[in-house]
Amino acid sequence: MQYNTQFQLFNYFYFDNRTPAINLAGDDLKINTTGVSIVGAYTMGPGELDTMLWFAFQLGDFGDMDQRALAFIAELGYQFSSVPWKPWFRVGIAYASGDGDPNDSDFGTFFNMVPTNHKWYGYTDTTAFSNIIDLYNQIL
Repeated sequence: MQYNTQFQLFNYFYFDNRTPAINLAGDDLKINTTGVSIVGAYTMGPGELDTMLWFAFQLGDFGDMDQRALAFIAELGYQFSSVPWKPWFRVGIAYASGDGDPNDSDFGTFFNMVPTNHKWYGYTDTTAFSNIIDLYNQIL
């Protein structure tokens, strides 16, 4: 059995004092996102098992509110590499928090700092990867 695993810790700081951001949030955006990702591919039986886990939490200020949010993605797949067409089966979950109480001083919506999904999602990308729980499966 062959093991291949990648582990990464990350931290991103987002600061935005542009007029549109201040008009939206009431003050500057100062959001710190810290997380971890673990990706692996493992030879197993007639194919390969692959795993992916990405987790991040956010602390800071969303304008005049406290930013407190989290998100994660977890996937598990198996590809039969020794049979014709090499079928690949995958299951996963994507979660990004939302704000449970819009009347308190906490902003619980995960903030996708630089969404680059516009090409595929159009204006839906303004809410991409926030307020979601998405269970999915794939057959490739």
